Amino acid sequence: MYRGSCRKLKPLNLPKKNLKRQHASESRIIEIKHGLPVLVRKSNRVGSAWLIRRFIDAGAKFVFANSPAEFPEAIPYDMFEVELSHHGDCCTFETLILRFGIRDRAVLRLAELIHDADVEDDKFHRVEGFGVEQIFKGWAKQGLTDHDILAKGFECFDALYAQFKRG
Repeated sequence: MYRGSCRKLKPLNLPKKNLKRQHASESRIIEIKHGLPVLVRKSNRVGSAWLIRRFIDAGAKFVFANSPAEFPEAIPYDMFEVELSHHGDCCTFETLILRFGIRDRAVLRLAELIHDADVEDDKFHRVEGFGVEQIFKGWAKQGLTDHDILAKGFECFDALYAQFKRG
């Protein structure tokens, strides 16, 4: 059971075909997130992309834009006034796990880490979240592209997930 206080989220307002978890061969979701390398440095955005790819839609494609209108066929996330974003005191990663019913214990531990890194309220006392956030900011300062940060971020979250699965 997730310990976050945003459990009373409304059901998704997406077409039925996008609500089920999909296999790579039947993938229909194209995700959208902020453009510009400096904006992708947030662990919540990269973590949410990782969660989408690993637990919701293995074939999800990610495009970078400043407005959902740039890619009307895409499902926006972690943007102002969109369905898959912050709700109450929940970050986007938490919204996704609740809306898609993900109950994996390691993912729930990652949600706490990402929440503390993104919201900065120390709600779960996950100090490693600060370190992860600093790594993402460092990659942005090194001039890595959005795609490079996404790839490295997936490796980072794969490693954290593996560690949390063990413990």
